[in-house]
Amino acid sequence: MRSMTFVTLLWTLSLVGAPSVDALLLDIETRDRYEARWSHAMVTVVYRPPASPLEDQDMTPPMEVRGFLMEGSEGTPAWVAAPSRRLEGLSRAEVHLPSGQVLGATIEWPQDGRDAPLVRLRLHGAAPDLRGLQWAPEERVLKGRRAWVIERPKGRGPTGERMDPVLVDTSIGAAVEPPLQRFWSARLREADGTPLLDVDGSVLCAIFRPSPVDPAVAYCATREWAFAVPKRETE
Repeated sequence: MRSMTFVTLLWTLSLVGAPSVDALLLDIETRDRYEARWSHAMVTVVYRPPASPLEDQDMTPPMEVRGFLMEGSEGTPAWVAAPSRRLEGLSRAEVHLPSGQVLGATIEWPQDGRDAPLVRLRLHGAAPDLRGLQWAPEERVLKGRRAWVIERPKGRGPTGERMDPVLVDTSIGAAVEPPLQRFWSARLREADGTPLLDVDGSVLCAIFRPSPVDPAVAYCATREWAFAVPKRETE
């Protein structure tokens, strides 16, 4: 098995067993290689909620949400995708990379200000070689498709060092109930801003909010709908 290429090995494992029994998690070497290859793209977005007219926004307690680096188009640097509902009303934030580097970011909203599931954050001073993820083709996103989440535990370990990322096995759930059936579901809690990855590290969909119907389920947007602004009924 070790003579296989990395991607071939992951693809083979993705076809074995049910999502609840993941051979990948039993192979420590493969798990570590997968985490090492893609965990750099999992970032933390730190922001301060909008303040009232009589408050100084810089004095409000900071909050954070997950985000992930996306590969820029040819000649443009990587940028960050994050859930829009958590950043509503803001124009700037900080992005904390796994390396410990902190970058300023400008939040790019649609011209009319309406929310799409995700919003783009343009980084200030990012290194030209900063690598991001790519979207998986839409046809890969199917109910029951196995996916992986790279979870970065909060806090530090006994030695004071940052804790290693954890690879979590999950799968794409059923389409969301109407009128949001363009989105998929996933059995994840409190996972806003988390990308679900394919065997080759491509983003199948990204979690952007929990379900108001089932607290154990989150909504996940694919590339087609991740940045799409919903139409009003009059449009």
